[in-house]
Amino acid sequence: MYALARPLPPGDSLRLRFQVTHKPGGFSNNGADAQVLQNGTSFRNLEWLPVLGYQPYRELDEAGARKAYGLPARPATYSLYDVVARGYAPFPEQISFEAVVGTEANQTVVAPGTLRRTWIKAGRRYFHYATDAPIRNEYAFFSANYAVQEGKWRSSLAGPNQEVAIQIFYPPGQTENPARMVRSAQASLDYYTKQFGPYPHRQLRFVTHASYAFGHHAAPMNITAEEGFFLLNPKADERGFDLVTAVVAHEVAHQWWGNQLKQAYVEGAGLITESLAWYSALGVLEHKYGPEHLQALLRFLREENKTPRTRAAKPLLQADDFYQNYRKGPFALYALSQYIGWDRVNGALRKLLAQHRPGTRPFATSLDLYRELQAATPDSLHPLLHDLFEANTFWELETESATTQQLKGGTWQVTLNLQASKLVVDSAGTETKLPMKDWVEIGVFAPAAAGKEVGKQLYLQKHLIRSGQQTLLLMVPERPAQVGLDPRQLLIDGKLQDKYKAVQSKN
Repeated sequence: MYALARPLPPGDSLRLRFQVTHKPGGFSNNGADAQVLQNGTSFRNLEWLPVLGYQPYRELDEAGARKAYGLPARPATYSLYDVVARGYAPFPEQISFEAVVGTEANQTVVAPGTLRRTWIKAGRRYFHYATDAPIRNEYAFFSANYAVQEGKWRSSLAGPNQEVAIQIFYPPGQTENPARMVRSAQASLDYYTKQFGPYPHRQLRFVTHASYAFGHHAAPMNITAEEGFFLLNPKADERGFDLVTAVVAHEVAHQWWGNQLKQAYVEGAGLITESLAWYSALGVLEHKYGPEHLQALLRFLREENKTPRTRAAKPLLQADDFYQNYRKGPFALYALSQYIGWDRVNGALRKLLAQHRPGTRPFATSLDLYRELQAATPDSLHPLLHDLFEANTFWELETESATTQQLKGGTWQVTLNLQASKLVVDSAGTETKLPMKDWVEIGVFAPAAAGKEVGKQLYLQKHLIRSGQQTLLLMVPERPAQVGLDPRQLLIDGKLQDKYKAVQSKN
């Protein structure tokens, strides 16, 4: 650590010269370090380069390590209600970026910004990059022998110069997914700019990183894509699901949720980054690719529900684990959109962005998101909003029996006997029953075609459902085969059970 002999006055500057040597030592339980390879080098500024000021993200947070160094205990994630902690976000400042990078003559360097020029000197190849707009102070350098898939996207809301170059830097030979990634990036940019505001850069890139894994990291403009991602084959997916398109939509959404909206480093941070990114991707698949693609993504996200887990958890506003951030949060946001409308939810998100512009304080928290959602939600649905975000709520919904008979005139009457209850579970696992008086969707469906789970939708309406047993009478125009209580699984069910019930005929 270094300290200046005299403080740097506001508006002044200094030049920092440094040299970094990287020497891997052995390998970890996660495998060998892949940051420097013969064909593929990549690193982020926060990993290798000096940083200015005290960085709390570098503090030891594992209890055993802190004890070994005589440090007091501290939470791995600070409380949402810790006012001091809410004033911290890693690398919150906006910077102008310019770099000249040299590498092997047969490799290509990728860095943030526009490639201004490239040249060869003394057998090495050099690249000059500079950004046209400020970026968050997190960036990466990449160098490898890449194949490149290119495309363009032009905003229909901006002037003729608002064109974004889309580039996929990928391992040579992997030819199937890059074109699909360009199409998804184009659809995502189109949807997000209309819903949430402009994309501030002239480039959007996915850059491969040597790894057997499938993950991504969305820094400003340049999105890291681990090499395993390019091996995915949507055509061979038995679920008929295009995971590549969905993941690209999720990562592009981080150009708004994480890079434009900067969140405080406290509980609930994942709700306004990962949950909002998956919710946004749901919108892309619904509005750009169609309802079947949306349902396929929802089914994929629900696969995590098959993993046994305790119901004990903090509310979503304090979410701090994978399941809440990547699964439960997106479902809650999607459910709200199906009760109050996509436009209301997206309008709340636009206001959230407007209140927290890049590089400004205070940093956003899940409480800021919640306030915007409250303002957008009709009073009659505030109890639902509370149950989705402010409490760890579960609904237990069951269709005990469903019968039908044909009436004069050709219509069919369906009689449903239902059982419903609601409970909240705290972080210690204590369950508390609550009186239920909630709007729940009920669907009635015709016989299913071969290979389909349900048939044509004959009826889909929300009904006010109370605790305990109750009977409902519905009218449909055709002979029904199945009914579904909350068939789209908008509410979080405490039991993993079939949402559909076969209809028995009284005739």
